[in-house]
Amino acid sequence: MSEYNNKHDEEVFESVKTAMSSLFSAMNTMGNNTPVTDAVKACIKGEHRTLQQAFFRNMVESSIEAFAEMDADGHTDLRNQAACECATKITPILNNTHLPFV
Repeated sequence: MSEYNNKHDEEVFESVKTAMSSLFSAMNTMGNNTPVTDAVKACIKGEHRTLQQAFFRNMVESSIEAFAEMDADGHTDLRNQAACECATKITPILNNTHLPFV
């Protein structure tokens, strides 16, 4: 049984999972992050401002939450430890920041 009560939410969930899988695949550049960073920045800057904030609220906030949870649960090693520790430090700032849909 799905955790979503409607077909639209299920479709959005699957669409985002597919997009994230593609993004992670593209990021597997063996250390050359410049094309990835440039593409992400260009896409963000080219979007409508409402979508820019929605991206930050949904993607950045959820990423920080996920990394902080992995840090708290001890699901880290040298490959993700710095990101998890950084996310734990950033979490209080996010918890005190309202990111409205405007």
